[in-house]
Amino acid sequence: MSSPNPLHIIRSHQAQINCVAFSEDNERLYSADIEGWVTLTSTRTLRPLARWRAHTESTLAVQEWNESIVTHGRDHKLHVWSRTVQPIVVAESVNVERIVSAPPLLYSLDVNALNFCKFDLFAKVGENTAVLAVPNLIDSNYIDLWDLPARDRLHAAVGKQYLQESGADASNDPRLKLGAAMTVHVFEAVPPDQGAPRLNLLVGYEDGSVILYRREQDNRLKTVEGQGWTLLWRVREHVESGKYSNILRFVL
Repeated sequence: MSSPNPLHIIRSHQAQINCVAFSEDNERLYSADIEGWVTLTSTRTLRPLARWRAHTESTLAVQEWNESIVTHGRDHKLHVWSRTVQPIVVAESVNVERIVSAPPLLYSLDVNALNFCKFDLFAKVGENTAVLAVPNLIDSNYIDLWDLPARDRLHAAVGKQYLQESGADASNDPRLKLGAAMTVHVFEAVPPDQGAPRLNLLVGYEDGSVILYRREQDNRLKTVEGQGWTLLWRVREHVESGKYSNILRFVL
C-alpha cells in the first residue's frame, strides 16, 4: 500500500525538524529544528507568522500556552515568548526559510537538557499560571516543578526518596537505579481518599521503567529532596532506553 499524498508541504526550515505542535484552536502550527529555529505558521493561509532562532542548539520542544510560546533547547535554556506578533507579509517568490521575524522574549529559565528530556506544562483552563516539569538542575534522574510565570521552584528533586543519584551504584542503597528521566508528564487528579486535587508526576526512565508519583499534601507547600511525594506504582514494559514520546499522556 502506497503512502498517501500530502495536502501541502510547508518548507520553512533548512535543517531537520525534530518537533511540531498545534495550538489548542488549531489555528497555528509550530515547528522547530535541530539548529534551534522555530517557525509559527498559520493553518488557514499556510504562510509564516513568525520565524526566529529560539536556541543556539537543537530545539527539544515548543508549545503554545495562552498568549505565550514556550521553547526548550539543548542549550539548557527554556524561553517564554509573547505570541503577539504581526503576520509576515511576503511575496510568493520569497524563500520562507530565510525569513527572520522573532516575537518578543518575555523571560527565560536555566534548565538541565543533558538527557534530552522535554519539558511538560500543566495549566488549568482560564488561568494565567502553570506548573512546569523539567529535569532537576543538578541530577537528571530527578524532576523539578516550577511555577510560571513567577519562575519559582515549587518542588525539587522529585524521585530522590526512591531513586539513586546519577552514577551511583551502591549495593547497600535500597533505592532503585533506573537511570536518567527521559520523559515527563505533570497533571492533577483527585485521590480516592481525598477531596482536593493533587499534583501527579508520570516519569519514563532510561531503563524502560515508568513511575507515577503523587503529591500527598497541599500542592502550594514547597518540597525539597523529593520529600512529600509518594511512588504509587512502577512498571517496566520496555527493555531499552526510550523517550516514550507522548505515550505517557495516555497511560492513565
